[in-house]
Amino acid sequence: MSYVNLPVNLQDMFYTLSDRVTKLETGPSGPQDTADYASTTAQAAYVQAINAGVQATAASLQAGVALQSADGKNTVHYQTSGPTGGGITGDVWFQVNGSGVVQYQYIYNGSSWVNSPITDTVIASLDAGKITTGTLTSIAIYAGSSGQFQVSSAGALVATAATIQGTITSSSGTIGGWTINSGSLTANSGLTSLNSSSGSITTIGSITGSSLGSTGGISAGGTIGTTSGGLTIASGGATITGTVAVTGTVTMSGNLVVQSMSSLSATGVVWSSSNSRFYLTTSTERHKDNITPIPEADYLSKILSLQPVTFNYKPEFTDNPNQIISGLIAERVAEIPEFSTVINLDKDGLPESISYDRLSVFIFPALKQINDRLEKLEGK
Repeated sequence: MSYVNLPVNLQDMFYTLSDRVTKLETGPSGPQDTADYASTTAQAAYVQAINAGVQATAASLQAGVALQSADGKNTVHYQTSGPTGGGITGDVWFQVNGSGVVQYQYIYNGSSWVNSPITDTVIASLDAGKITTGTLTSIAIYAGSSGQFQVSSAGALVATAATIQGTITSSSGTIGGWTINSGSLTANSGLTSLNSSSGSITTIGSITGSSLGSTGGISAGGTIGTTSGGLTIASGGATITGTVAVTGTVTMSGNLVVQSMSSLSATGVVWSSSNSRFYLTTSTERHKDNITPIPEADYLSKILSLQPVTFNYKPEFTDNPNQIISGLIAERVAEIPEFSTVINLDKDGLPESISYDRLSVFIFPALKQINDRLEKLEGK
């Protein structure tokens, strides 16, 4: 069992007991006294893909129309302006910009020119693997229920703001600024980092990577796992309703706050200021070596020499700087050689805290001293 501070009335009890024994030893009165870039990129590439399809369709139509035009039938027009004049049924008019890129397609129906956009049937036949340059720009990109976004070697999947449903798989590169609303974000061995530089990383599924970082926050309903490296939260916080699985190190520049803890008979946990690590406090001999009795000494007089005080913690070390605390001062206890084993040192070797659970061990030999003295008096 671990105590935060030693009750003051416990020392008073020892004073009373000692006084009583002393009085018995000296006279008859003695017995009476003793704790938006990717979105823009996708849309531009999407438009470019449509243009490529339009140009491919136009080339096919032009070839067909050229054969027909040779015997006086349909004509294909390429102009930077919209259609003018008349024609015969089936004539095609492509309106292009100054660079020759098709912007609109019209077909003459026998009485007027009718805008004829490229349909989804034509787009569906495009080979996306042939799009190797340029930028895809889109309001939304859907990979399908079983589809995946994949970044090739040395590539990068970058977005100013994006909402993704499904799975993102990256074999190499950096994924930054993503919001994952469902599914999972999986980073293979080649991924250098997963980082949100302006905002938060949110997922209902799981996030797995070699290095995870966020200056805003990380929120997960599933699992956050780092196969190596560490999870770094520079500011903000991590809100996790599932499980955090970390093989490496979790580093926080702020405070670690536990909202609730189950009431179970469990091993205690203590924090060491000397190396900023948590350790278990156990009593079983299975976790201990070199077990020997404490040296004999006048522990009663040492306990009585302790000076309990009241104090307030400085504002930078507590959430309630006005609370009055009672306890001991580590530096003063460290001056007593018999109690040196109950002092916890910081990384510079200076007294930092007192292990009150270990200090209480010295109560037993002190009680034995009083009992021995009483028995001796009672035997007279």
